[in-house]
Amino acid sequence: MTNYETLRSRCKLICNTCYADRDVLESELLRHMLVPNMTYDLNWDRTMMICALNIVGGWVETSRSEGGSRSHGGISVGTDIAAVERNMLRWIRRYDLDPSAFGLEPSEIDNASNRW
Repeated sequence: MTNYETLRSRCKLICNTCYADRDVLESELLRHMLVPNMTYDLNWDRTMMICALNIVGGWVETSRSEGGSRSHGGISVGTDIAAVERNMLRWIRRYDLDPSAFGLEPSEIDNASNRW
């Protein structure tokens, strides 16, 4: 299995409706010094999960910024964003990562207009 295939499967592991395009997957791999077509190495497991969380997190944010219509380039309307975020937190805890690095830091909301 290549790094590209591994990252694609990790994104679907976090959210089974996440189908990032090839350019996004490859650019995230290269940003972390991973060659997309190289054979996946377990030593890079944590970095691979960071890449997947970055992609899924960006995908969620893109969907939020589309004015309520989540069917154009982001998450499909049938996807529960809260469930995706809970799953992201599960993987973040498993790999002992910082939730704030992925925009999932718990916060208190005192003004709903500043929520996103």
